Amino acid sequence: MIFRLYMEDKNRDMVKTLVSTAVDGFSLIPCEGVWKGQSEHSLIVEVVGDATLLPVLTDVAKAIKAANRQEAVLLVTIHDDHVMI
Repeated sequence: MIFRLYMEDKNRDMVKTLVSTAVDGFSLIPCEGVWKGQSEHSLIVEVVGDATLLPVLTDVAKAIKAANRQEAVLLVTIHDDHVMI
């Protein structure tokens, strides 16, 4: 599975610390997001793993939402086969 967390790009070091406590590896992808018609600098955290990570990453998303005082952090799961080479 691929997990993606979408959020405003702020407190990136704190985000990295929170995610690092939950998983061994992940990618940070800066982007521009639009929330309720407003553009903002956004960040996607992408993690590859199995379904057991869903509750762990849900807790991470809630912690990021609270720490950054955000209205929402989006957690998306993509069910896909992948091969690590």
